[in-house]
Amino acid sequence: MASGNLQWAAPKPLKLDGNVSENFRKFEEHWTLFEKTELKGRSEEERCSYFLLCIGEKGREVHKTLTFATPETETNQEGATTWKRTTNELKSAFKTYCNPRKNITFERHKFNIRNQEENESIDQYVTVLRTLAATCEFETLHDGLIRDRIVCGIRNQSIKERLLRESELTLQKTLDICRASEVSRKQVKSLNDQSSANVDALGKDQRKHNYRGNFRNHNNKPENGKPPNKSCGNCGRVHELKSCPAYGKKCNNCHKLGHFAKLCRSQAKNPKKSVHDVDYESDSSTHGIDMVKTAVTSDNDEEHASLKINNTTIRIKLDSGAETNVLTKKDFEAAVPKRQRRSKLKTSAAKLTAFGGHNIPVIGKCYLKCQYKGATEVLEFQVVETGKSLLGCRNCKSMKLITFHNVDQLRNKPINDASPQSSLNGLTSEQIFEKYSKCFDGLGRISDPYHIKINPDAAPVVHPPRKLPSALRDRVQNELQEMESRGIIKKVNEPTAWVNSMVVNEKRSGKLRICIDPRDLNKALRREHYQLPTQQEITSRLTDAKFFSKLDANSGFWQMPLDEESSYLTTFNTPFGRYRFTVIPFGVVFAQEVFHKTVNEKFHDLPGCETDIDDILIWGRTLEEHDQNLERVLNRVTDINMTLSKDKCQFRQTKITYLGETLTANGVKPDETKVEAIKNYPKPTNKHDVQRLLGMVNFIAKFAPNISDVTAPLRELIKKNVAFHWLETHEKAFRDLQHSLTDPATLRYYDVAKPVTLQVDASQNGLGAALIQNQGPVAYASKAMNDTQRRYAQIEKELLAVVFACKRFHQYVYGKTITVESDHKPLEAILKKPLSQAPSRLQKMLMQLQAYDINLVYKKGSEMYIADALSRAFPPEIIPEQFEEDIASERFIHLMSSESYVTNRKLQAIKDEIHTNETMQLLVKQIQDGWPDHKILVPSEVQP
Repeated sequence: MASGNLQWAAPKPLKLDGNVSENFRKFEEHWTLFEKTELKGRSEEERCSYFLLCIGEKGREVHKTLTFATPETETNQEGATTWKRTTNELKSAFKTYCNPRKNITFERHKFNIRNQEENESIDQYVTVLRTLAATCEFETLHDGLIRDRIVCGIRNQSIKERLLRESELTLQKTLDICRASEVSRKQVKSLNDQSSANVDALGKDQRKHNYRGNFRNHNNKPENGKPPNKSCGNCGRVHELKSCPAYGKKCNNCHKLGHFAKLCRSQAKNPKKSVHDVDYESDSSTHGIDMVKTAVTSDNDEEHASLKINNTTIRIKLDSGAETNVLTKKDFEAAVPKRQRRSKLKTSAAKLTAFGGHNIPVIGKCYLKCQYKGATEVLEFQVVETGKSLLGCRNCKSMKLITFHNVDQLRNKPINDASPQSSLNGLTSEQIFEKYSKCFDGLGRISDPYHIKINPDAAPVVHPPRKLPSALRDRVQNELQEMESRGIIKKVNEPTAWVNSMVVNEKRSGKLRICIDPRDLNKALRREHYQLPTQQEITSRLTDAKFFSKLDANSGFWQMPLDEESSYLTTFNTPFGRYRFTVIPFGVVFAQEVFHKTVNEKFHDLPGCETDIDDILIWGRTLEEHDQNLERVLNRVTDINMTLSKDKCQFRQTKITYLGETLTANGVKPDETKVEAIKNYPKPTNKHDVQRLLGMVNFIAKFAPNISDVTAPLRELIKKNVAFHWLETHEKAFRDLQHSLTDPATLRYYDVAKPVTLQVDASQNGLGAALIQNQGPVAYASKAMNDTQRRYAQIEKELLAVVFACKRFHQYVYGKTITVESDHKPLEAILKKPLSQAPSRLQKMLMQLQAYDINLVYKKGSEMYIADALSRAFPPEIIPEQFEEDIASERFIHLMSSESYVTNRKLQAIKDEIHTNETMQLLVKQIQDGWPDHKILVPSEVQP
């Protein structure tokens, strides 16, 4: 086995995708160094074993398919086996596999058409040429051909002319001339940048329009051929005599003719804070903007804002006069990871100019996601070497960083500092449907085509067509034709590896729903395992919510297209031929996770919005806040091309059902339909009926803290060794249970900013807990103890109740200082004692509580009415679950290693046992040497 040092030095496994030839070249280079430094003195057998170990699992699969001239081993007449193969043979075989025969003509063609790219330095260009030349077999002509390619392919024409003037031009001389030219250009640019360092406003020097039909060129020269060298005092530019663009123009500052406002001489007498001027190519320099109000309120830096660009906060200047967005190279590198910069940076044809007509070189352009408060947009930036990053006029407005007002309209308008009203204010549901009619029309597309991932060893399955009832034949055929016309499915004529069965269901509306039966396909799929939110997580964020709306995606899964390869996996048989889904079909195992992940990514940044698969919940503390949140969500729905089901949408409700619970202005209640189902449940006639009833009660038990222990007789009926006999005691328990749900409790919304109190109690047979804020219940919990726990001493039961409460409400209480109220006073002393002084069973419970910041307070039993009732009214679990005492200690034990309360004597005994125990010593050695790649190589003594 390799030592830890060898594992550190060994090359990484060979990658057999992408550029395999280049991957093997790097692997071979690393292997050569590794072999010379770490494998000196090793036998060929050991070297070959190391080679196959380093090349990885996929490489070893390839090795099985290779052929060799020399056998691996040879057996002599005495039966002794000798190793014959060498690492050079292994390398040669893999090199042949990874480097198929090259077409020299094509390789030279690639070399001969390679020109220098924009923003590519001479050294970068030569490096690329040397790499291309390595496969061209130029031999003695190598340097000369690279030199010729540089002369022909370099972008700068003046350098090209300079090189062609040289009579004896070598490769080295070519590089020296090009490098010197690059350095001088950078130095000149640096000097120019310094002369205009205070100029921030930029204008695109690309405008083709001219409002008066008179296009002017900055680069015009006078007739004598000598360029002017002095900036004009009227326009600020360098131009020919009598060619000033300010001639006849009115100043926006003093309203006199003959100069622009930026050079107005009256500004010194009447100083004003003005908007940065934009360098337009048009004759018109007048803007329809009278007043600018920035959204930034900093006293010292009111022209800047902190934007999240690609999840990186960057300070950027707000320039209402700039026509484009600019990002410096430094900020670009801060916002974009190194591995993504090449793909993010695109070639840009834009020309940026500053006040005096000075051109600012552009490295390229990029598209980055920008966030400011509730607004999120993908913006285009021109990337420059130096200067300041700035946001142009158009995006300052779209990101709501700057608002523009007309002075004449504001002159007689009273000042109102209240937040702007939503455009939905006062609209009815029908008017909202009409305003956002696009959101309720047809089937949307909310993502790029999704690729289904299949286990490579999965065997395809082909199902024969199922028989279809005659009464459904015409309806199914019509539905298939409609789905095909909508682009949901396509006809398949060619053979496919996978063919699924068709499933037809009838909706409540009477329409048919056609799905596939993907049971075999689901077994072969690789899932993303994206976690869906729980009801508890969602309601914990609805603090003080009073108004609600609910949106439902129209055939949600069908709004996510599949790529063509994945589409063929969903092929299904019908009596009318085979079809394939072009969108994610209902029934595939990953559908919910992928769709929820996509929807959550689209809406997670919007306030007052919660998502669960295809259901979107909008809420607000006031009607105005709710309408603003609803408007943002509907705008986002429009932007991402999602469509909604008009029949399932509800607006401005004070009570709404979401994920099986009713959300109200006062808190959470159980769904009335579920309560009615229990109240109207028929008398059970067998064990299965009792189990179904108890399951329904268990679902809403958290809303009924006063459920009596009358469920105990019902639970007795479902035990394995008890025959079903419905007696009077069972009838009474059944009727009392239905009566107790007449008025279920309303639970408050959790507020993370408010203190939390846990009331806990343990009765003879159960545990109870209540989470309380502001003297009102947020959540209830109770459970039945198993037979072992019922035999605990009372102090052990009481501490078990504390552990149960913390575990059940972990999401609410972890990381907060919580007050725990108990009617068992000895618990106060137990929690203050060191762990080493507590009995063994209490030690385990106390260790689980180390993860929580608990302040235990004694309270009289008469004041503990909620927890006391819960402990005697535990929910009717079908089988009392085994209490998971080890989970918390497994999760948090690493936090306690430096504060263990194990006695020194016990700790020394453990150390001595480790030193003398053979299994433990084998485990220590295995850890020190390092674990192998495969479990089978681990000694059986230390395997779990």
